[in-house]
Amino acid sequence: MIKRTLALAGLALAVAASPARASIVNLDAVHAHEEAAAAAEAARLAKQAKGPLQVARRNAVRASRSYDAIAPRAALVFDVETGKVLFSFNALQRMPIASLTKMMTALIIAERHSPAETIPISADAAHTPGSAIGVLPVGKRVPLEPVFSGLLLVSGNDAAEALAEYDSGTAEAFVRRMNKRAKAMGLTCTRYSTPHGLRDRGNYSCARDLAKLARADLQNPWIRQVVQLRKAKYPFPIKGGKLELANNDYFVQRGLRQIPGSRVTGLKTGYTSPAGRCYVVTATLGGRELGVVLLHSPDPLEQVPFLLEREFAGR
Repeated sequence: MIKRTLALAGLALAVAASPARASIVNLDAVHAHEEAAAAAEAARLAKQAKGPLQVARRNAVRASRSYDAIAPRAALVFDVETGKVLFSFNALQRMPIASLTKMMTALIIAERHSPAETIPISADAAHTPGSAIGVLPVGKRVPLEPVFSGLLLVSGNDAAEALAEYDSGTAEAFVRRMNKRAKAMGLTCTRYSTPHGLRDRGNYSCARDLAKLARADLQNPWIRQVVQLRKAKYPFPIKGGKLELANNDYFVQRGLRQIPGSRVTGLKTGYTSPAGRCYVVTATLGGRELGVVLLHSPDPLEQVPFLLEREFAGR
């Protein structure tokens, strides 16, 4: 209960400090507002503190640390259809994004390939560390569709590597394609260094760019169909002849119980120690589809529903 209260208090502080609602094309103005608000708060703390300047600085640092423990590093709520931003906090801050990287990997593969294709599995791909499908058969060709689903449902790093090699010859060449696509989409905060996000160094984005990418993903029928699956089963050349996958997204599996009548439509989660818990969640209610981006959230299971419920209610 204490943890839940702190998590929601952190978001309540972020909501109270957030700028007025703005469109996604005006986020530079949002960023300027946030910087000005932060400077004003620092000046207020220094002015109110008693004693020498060192005391004021120490109090400001303590307040900052307490806030960081309960608030996400960045958050943004957006309308999936229009792109309008309904709430933002540190929307342009560049941060590592872990497996949210796979949102771009999926977009490129879905745009350039079809489910009926087959792909080779290299030893490098099959042995990629971290989250994985785990049974990709080295040296064999396998159907692309289940590997693509494994990329999004179980967040398979092995799937990302295999798809990257198939598309571009090497993972490095595919990363160049990812960065070229990001530039074409106007994702100015974003840079990729891997197709899966396992390595945080040089792999980053911001909440604004991830909202744009989420909208592009959901405009692709193949991606939209996969990310809302709870589980899937495919014929596959392994022992037993079937590959069974379960979606590791908490909200796809369990829904938004705090928002009766809502339906979760995706999208992707990620975690590494530097990136923290990263979530992009989209849901429909009453004919509207909204999305939320949380980066380095201390408690996404409370903060995602809090933000979506607030915006669905128009508060």
